[in-house]
Amino acid sequence: PRKSLAWFTLTKLSLKQMSNMNYTINGLKKVAGYISDNLMLEKHDNIIVGLSGGADSSCLLFLICRLIENGAIPECNVHAIHINHGIRGEEAERDEAASETFAHSLGVDFKAYHMDIPKLSRETGLSEEEAGRNECFRAFAVEHSKLTGTYLRKYKIAVAHNANDRAETYIFNLTRGAGLKGLSGIKPVNGDIIRPILCLSRDEIENICHENKISFVTDSTNNEDIYTRNFIRHKIIEPLANINEMA
Repeated sequence: PRKSLAWFTLTKLSLKQMSNMNYTINGLKKVAGYISDNLMLEKHDNIIVGLSGGADSSCLLFLICRLIENGAIPECNVHAIHINHGIRGEEAERDEAASETFAHSLGVDFKAYHMDIPKLSRETGLSEEEAGRNECFRAFAVEHSKLTGTYLRKYKIAVAHNANDRAETYIFNLTRGAGLKGLSGIKPVNGDIIRPILCLSRDEIENICHENKISFVTDSTNNEDIYTRNFIRHKIIEPLANINEMA
């Protein structure tokens, strides 16, 4: 049976604090339920969290740690992995440092992987976006193999896709002429890959970060519409959201 999160409000927050933590409390409840409903974790699983330093992955790591700490999800060991794509120079170094600091503040092991995605993109003919995504999951697989061999336990790879990403993926696949399978969007669980905050919107995530004073970095390339997903986000999703608000 799913464990109630009433204990969180009683043991961690005063009544005054509770009034300013609505997004956090609701987020904890939603994510705990989503993990349980989708059978993402078992006791003694270990979790490799992809940590970019941005709002999504920082919120993911924070919520997982809090839920484990309070027994709302199975007891697991958590490891944070950061991928430095070698694209944004000093900004990328800033993101790595911020990720390491945040992981250590939560008592989580941290490891960074360094890659030259522009070079790999040229060599493979893939876009930097696609090459970066492929190398990211390759690094997760390498770390998964190392840690599984060391600890002889099952590992899950937690990535920080949210509800907005699901909508973007649906539109992306639609424009490529995907069939019904492709239009199903992002799955909560895909083999060893889990997406615990797929149930949260970007607004909910940023509010959780704000309530808990979680500093996060912003990737400047997120504002560049030369990347397909950014174009979908800025030119399609955001106008649709405005239409919905006016309806």
